[in-house]
Amino acid sequence: MFFFILQNMALLIFAGIGAYAIFSNGELKKDKSRRQIAIGLVMGVMVFLISLDAFIIEGVQGPLDGKTGLLLYAGYLGGPVGGLIAAAFGTLVRIFIGGPNVAIGVAMYSVFAMFGALVGWIYPPKKWPRVPKKAIAILIVGSVVLQFLPAPIFRWNQAADPSASIVLVGVALAVAGGLSTAVMTFLLRYANIAASVRTASTRMGRRLGLAVKAAHIGIFEREAGTDTAWLDEGMFRILGLPGDGGDVHVADWMKMMLPEDVAEFGEVVKQVWQGNPPDTPTHFRIVRPDGEIRNIQAHWATEPPGSSTVKRVVGIYEDVTLILHARAKEMEAETRLGKIIANLPGALHSMDVQPDGQKRIKFISPYCYNIWGYSSDEFMAKPELLEEMHDPADLPEMMKAFKRAAKTLQPINRRFSITTRAGEPKWLEMHASASRLEDGSVQIDSIFLDLTTEVIAQKQLQMQMRVSHQAQKNESIGQLTGGVAHDFNNLLAIIMGNLELLRDELSDEDHLDMIDAGIAASVRGADLTRAMLAFARKASLEPSVIDLNKLVRDTKNWTGRTLPTSIEVETSLLAGLWPIEADPSSTESALLNLILNARDAMDLSGKLTIETANIRIDGEYVDTREVDLKPGRYVMLAVSDTGHGIPAEMLDHIFEPFFSTKGPGKGSGLGLSMIQGFMRQSGGTVRVYSEPGVGTTFKLYFRSSQTSVEPVMPREKANLDETQSGRILLAEDQEDVLQVLVMSLEKAGYDVTPAHSGDEAFELFKANPNFDLLLTDIVMPGKLLGTTLAQALRELDPNLRVVFMSGYASEATVHGNGLRPEDIRLMKPVQRHDLLAAVAQLLKK
Repeated sequence: MFFFILQNMALLIFAGIGAYAIFSNGELKKDKSRRQIAIGLVMGVMVFLISLDAFIIEGVQGPLDGKTGLLLYAGYLGGPVGGLIAAAFGTLVRIFIGGPNVAIGVAMYSVFAMFGALVGWIYPPKKWPRVPKKAIAILIVGSVVLQFLPAPIFRWNQAADPSASIVLVGVALAVAGGLSTAVMTFLLRYANIAASVRTASTRMGRRLGLAVKAAHIGIFEREAGTDTAWLDEGMFRILGLPGDGGDVHVADWMKMMLPEDVAEFGEVVKQVWQGNPPDTPTHFRIVRPDGEIRNIQAHWATEPPGSSTVKRVVGIYEDVTLILHARAKEMEAETRLGKIIANLPGALHSMDVQPDGQKRIKFISPYCYNIWGYSSDEFMAKPELLEEMHDPADLPEMMKAFKRAAKTLQPINRRFSITTRAGEPKWLEMHASASRLEDGSVQIDSIFLDLTTEVIAQKQLQMQMRVSHQAQKNESIGQLTGGVAHDFNNLLAIIMGNLELLRDELSDEDHLDMIDAGIAASVRGADLTRAMLAFARKASLEPSVIDLNKLVRDTKNWTGRTLPTSIEVETSLLAGLWPIEADPSSTESALLNLILNARDAMDLSGKLTIETANIRIDGEYVDTREVDLKPGRYVMLAVSDTGHGIPAEMLDHIFEPFFSTKGPGKGSGLGLSMIQGFMRQSGGTVRVYSEPGVGTTFKLYFRSSQTSVEPVMPREKANLDETQSGRILLAEDQEDVLQVLVMSLEKAGYDVTPAHSGDEAFELFKANPNFDLLLTDIVMPGKLLGTTLAQALRELDPNLRVVFMSGYASEATVHGNGLRPEDIRLMKPVQRHDLLAAVAQLLKK
């Protein structure tokens, strides 16, 4: 019997060991199905071994053993699957043993296993495999009670008292079942504790390994009297060596140290082996096999600690390269920040507000001296200086703002006046933010900006605006007439042209006087239109001599990032461009405004052209083109786009203040009006040419510098009385303009063939190519524009002479697209003298 008990205890212990293995396996703990099978196999094997050599109760031929606890926990921890597997092992043994009660024995294996599964279903473990106390109690009670179920059915022989035999058998089985269940409970709990410790240790070791790896730490160990040292994987990684660690000859890895660090490192190592490791880390540098230099920090420990006879040295090496680089960058950033603070056009201020309302200045930048006249040290010693110099009328509101910020952490934005140490009044603007600290106080960080110059300028501007109200009458007239100015001037041009033609046909003095009166009235009408549309703007300008080409290049370079790559930018800058005298900042601002307007007009896709040219303007040009200019030399700056163009009904409004062709919220409507005001004050002007669907050109005319003014040569006029000859193909889409041009040319003696488009002109030329000259508008409806028409016709007649007319396209637009150096280009509206002179000039060549 004693041997039987020892044998059962040993097998139960083996079952606990198997359970420990399962509990320690992280994969099995995650996979429920595999876990149940594993529990069933471990418990089933132990059931098999116990049942194979069980103690047989004489008389009933029933086995007495410790299988009950195994079967119960196989069902509880392994569920029905684990329980049935364990019961199956027991069934095999019971059938093999045989006896009169085989069926009952086989049934009891399944009963115990399924009872354990039932308890597991009713009282499952909250954290597997920890068994709740209530479940343990039920399992133990069940292991006792269930043993009495088969007792009445047992067959016994040679029993004097059958009732006594049944009781004794039941008691024996109950004791064995209860003990085995209690023992298994203890073993499983111990196995769970051991597995948890192992899992925690494994997890801690893994975390430690990850921490060591992430912290770039390596471990070095060397025994006294040896020339080799053991380096872990971290040390290999720090040194840049391949492998997972191992023994390395000390001399080999010492060669990796920079020569200038060897001597100092050797002294430290010497002290370590004497039992005096330094309290502070040792710093040195190494060169990895790939040539990279790394900064290492070493901490030392000796065994036994505190002994002068050191048996082992342990070093913890840390790669601090990134840390040192970060510190260097931090110091650099602090230095840079200090320089920025020193050069800021304002004073930085930081203050703590305690819960009781007490205020303490933590920092104020040196620029405070430039604003208030007191140094940082003086403010730190006497914080109330800020309040003493504050405007007394505004001081209560400022204090309320600080209290409100300390309570709500809302930002402060205020403008106020002060009186400096020297008695000078100044205007300051403060922007502050508040944040609550851990101790309950509030930190308020502020910047004070000196806006004295700006405030004075604003006051002067307001005064100038009041003065400028007198000019609103003329501005109103310009706004009223702007809508019809374009059409009105076209009508005047047609009237004047026809009157000039009519004058040549009449000789009656009375009729000539009436025609002259009509021409004079048309001129006065044009002058009246110019007078009504003109307005002046007064601003403080600082003119200087400017190379306009250089300004265009510079502006193009730094504004390139504001333009999408889908917009092509082309420049046509005239070599030998005259210098101009204008305000550089305002000129650059005007160019930038036009570039951004062009960008918006093209919907982020198209072609932007910037052009410069030298222009000589005489009195005739000024009168015919209705520009407010003095005759002389000018430099033209043109900005053209291929956008949607400006509708004709808007062209005469675009220079009005607050008028914008952009949508709501996309423009102030002040850009072009400011450009016009600037150009007028600079002695120049601005012109715009636009055709819907084609694009827009803005032309700025600047007076050339006085240092390079050349005398304006009078323009040679064509002799209108001299009869000319030649065949001219005329292409113009505006019917009224076409008629005037035809009549003027025919009056001068030319044979003119009119065409209403480039396409029509091409067909006429193909039918009869005997033309001496092509006179064409550049922008026309149809497939062929003026430039492409010239190209097409010159393929038929390479020597064809061409005069271009346009109010929109720039030289850069037509450059390389049909315009030759010998061609002449006229800007609309074209005076009769200019037209005839240009035609005569080409026909003489």
